[in-house]
Amino acid sequence: MKLNIKSIKVVAIAIFTVIAVLAFIFSGETKKVQADSDGPPIGRTGAPGETTCTSCHSQNAGSGQFNIVAPANYVPGQTYVIQVQHATADSSRTAWGFELTALNGTNTAAGTFANITAVTRTRTGNGRNYIEQSGSGFFPGQTGAASWSFNWTAPATNVGAITMYAAGLQGDNDGNDSGDQTYTKTAAIQAGGLSTPTNTPTNTPTNTPTLTATNTPTNTATKTPTSTPTNKPTLTATNTPTLTPTNTPSNTPTNTPTNTATNTPTSTNSNTPTMTPAFTSTGTATATVTATATNAPTMTPTNTPPNSPTATVTATNTPTVTPTNTPANTPTSTPTATPVVTPNHGFSDFDGDGRADSGVFRPSEGYWYLNQSTGGFSAVQWGIATDKLTPADFDGDNKADIAVWREDVATQAAYYILQSSTNTVRTEVFGQTGDDPTITGDWDGDGKADPAVFRDSAIGSQSYFFYRGSLNNPTGIVTYRAWGTTGDRAMRGDFDGDGKMDLAVFRPSNAVWYIVESLNGVTRYEYWGLPTDKFVPADYDGDLKTDTAIFRNGIWYIKQSSNGQHVNHQWGLDTDLLAPADYDGDGKTDPAIYRGGTWYMWMSSSGSINTRVFGLASDKPIAGAYIK
Repeated sequence: MKLNIKSIKVVAIAIFTVIAVLAFIFSGETKKVQADSDGPPIGRTGAPGETTCTSCHSQNAGSGQFNIVAPANYVPGQTYVIQVQHATADSSRTAWGFELTALNGTNTAAGTFANITAVTRTRTGNGRNYIEQSGSGFFPGQTGAASWSFNWTAPATNVGAITMYAAGLQGDNDGNDSGDQTYTKTAAIQAGGLSTPTNTPTNTPTNTPTLTATNTPTNTATKTPTSTPTNKPTLTATNTPTLTPTNTPSNTPTNTPTNTATNTPTSTNSNTPTMTPAFTSTGTATATVTATATNAPTMTPTNTPPNSPTATVTATNTPTVTPTNTPANTPTSTPTATPVVTPNHGFSDFDGDGRADSGVFRPSEGYWYLNQSTGGFSAVQWGIATDKLTPADFDGDNKADIAVWREDVATQAAYYILQSSTNTVRTEVFGQTGDDPTITGDWDGDGKADPAVFRDSAIGSQSYFFYRGSLNNPTGIVTYRAWGTTGDRAMRGDFDGDGKMDLAVFRPSNAVWYIVESLNGVTRYEYWGLPTDKFVPADYDGDLKTDTAIFRNGIWYIKQSSNGQHVNHQWGLDTDLLAPADYDGDGKTDPAIYRGGTWYMWMSSSGSINTRVFGLASDKPIAGAYIK
């Protein structure tokens, strides 16, 4: 009997020991899975000598995408905004992660990382630098996509080609590692080069824009430089703009439609178009179309036409490779708070003093030459001849940022932005060949410009507006809105003064502006202009609302939003380049033209004329970047 009791005790101890060991093992596994949500162990990027997420998670084939958005070239010491992006149509993917490192040709650390938000964290080990998702950055329960943005500062010296290695995890968030999917990606970054925008200040070249006094009319403000360079553009006195009364010329033909066309913008949402993130960029741009006409615009109040258009706001979790039907319960990037509307200094005020600067882009060199009203002269090399200028305040410091959009296929078209607040480079993969980026602006009212494009005939005859808002949108959700039809032209502006861009198109077939006011969702119809006019919408009366305005045969026709009246200014020639902006800082846009290197500005605060010489005949005035 004693033997049996002793045997029972031994068996009991053995069983307890086994249970304790198993409990310890499974407890450790649980902690490991939980710890992975706070970021993986270092050395899981798939770089030479490293493993990937599969060292802990099972390898499963998946249909998702994993990308690194990085510049094609780097300048030593320059800081760049890097993006890591996940995308998938698999709704079972509800947890996200990544780890990334940058190495030179000898597989040693190249550059340093820094967090922009709390969703990433930096680490070091094995002589390398890493960045990965943090505890708040694995986005549990989120479907469709995830992305992280962070700063990477290039090495202080040229170390040759650099490769970024990253491994990404698309998990099912079930508490174990058996159903997760692992992806890997690399991005090569070359040293130097001009194929992508660079930020290289240089000494002033021979034909640099200069500020030179000219023979001007009486009471014309001028500014005389300390020295005049060679090859100065000359001023031909015979073509100087004239100032005439603002009354409409007599016997002006009208263009008043008797009936509103039935083919108005619609809100069809089937088979949403897509924009796929990627990380390389080359391409060509299209030329700006300008024309003249003889008929003057008319302002004809009408009743709301039948079958009036509606605007449905929808958002995808992320752009995808293949068009898909709009998912149910799609999340949106609706702001949780409404910012106070304040005057914005505009997209051509680079020094933040409230006055637009006379600046030009020289396509032959890729340089931006800025004659800042307070900050003085500066020159920045940024972009190539075929890029489309998209200056705007992307970082919210009330200064315009130098930026271009480079047209390319859906996986490569991108914005390249030099953020003035930090002097860092930001790349936003967005849009595709044929898109119109002239609607770039603040679409969510947070005081920061958002990447945005208009896509004519995106699905059948239905056109779409796309933007990626910066307010409460850490994962980069793209919002798309159906508005317009084949042949419509997107118009840039905040027509209701709420601090947000509005959906607006001009329809050539009936000469009608269709505007959806974001403040209240009301649709406006404005009969103003002809298809052959140049379109110059801006706030000319200082009420913080964009006015419908066109330029025709040297005359600016403006319909003021503050009182509904129209004002005409005879200013310029059909061959001039238009550059309206607030040059005197009174909160009103001033009619201005650029002619062969000379600027002519009609100051709204005083009614005086200001001329200055700055640029060459082949340069493009930056203030005219969004003119159509």
